[in-house]
Amino acid sequence: MTGANRPPASRHNAPAPVIITSPQNPKVKQARELRNTNRRRREKRMLVEGAKHIMQALTAEVCPRQCFYVPERLHEYDHKVLIEMESRGAELIATTARVLETLADTESPQPLIAVMEHPAEQGPATFREGGLVLIADQLKDPGNAGVLLRTAAAAGAAVVMTGGAVDITNPKVFRASAGLLFSVSLWTGAEVPEVTEAARRAGYRLLLCDSRGAKPYYVVDMKPATAIIIGSEAHGPSHLWSEAADEVVHIPMAGEAESLNASVAAAVVLYEALRQRRQATTC
Repeated sequence: MTGANRPPASRHNAPAPVIITSPQNPKVKQARELRNTNRRRREKRMLVEGAKHIMQALTAEVCPRQCFYVPERLHEYDHKVLIEMESRGAELIATTARVLETLADTESPQPLIAVMEHPAEQGPATFREGGLVLIADQLKDPGNAGVLLRTAAAAGAAVVMTGGAVDITNPKVFRASAGLLFSVSLWTGAEVPEVTEAARRAGYRLLLCDSRGAKPYYVVDMKPATAIIIGSEAHGPSHLWSEAADEVVHIPMAGEAESLNASVAAAVVLYEALRQRRQATTC
């Protein structure tokens, strides 16, 4: 990287960076294409906005490629993030605020937007010994998916997203996850038979949440290795899960309520599993 492209904080007496002023600049256009789902999947890259979320990605060892920034809007922490990005080989690209806005998914973007590699996925190894896994079946709502990822991270659970689910690198998913997408062990795009096989091989019990379940969720022992299956709100879980599940449970509800949204249902059952496990370690 040439000195002219470096931010002022990256070294002493650095010359002012060359600032991109046109949204049609080739590097800006290429990064902007990552707002498209198919492009993100093909290139296995995503846009991450804001110093805090970029640092979360770096802490999770996600590989950085580029960082676009507005020099006059940088705060002290932004400078630290840029220096860290540069130390890991990322290209630093100064732009005007107007140019940066063309990359952002928010109305008032922060002064840093990075191009990062997709977070690494674990595949069948997501089912680690004695663990807790949340299986989201064909979940399509990005807000729900993001909250579900955030909840799983808080509960210490890994996440499997079956085929047909929303793209986890969707900016709305990322924001709803509060950046915790990078903190979760993931497997996406998997089909029910291969997930079932991986779970069985690792000794997991499959617990399906369905309003038709015979037992309330809290009577089931979730201290051993457990995979909790949550279906989409619109269609519920696939019939394949009904056939594969070891137990089908429901969440009791009062009055006229018939269901909870997927992320809330996931939180209820995950935290019961967490409660059981913590109680077992203190007895």
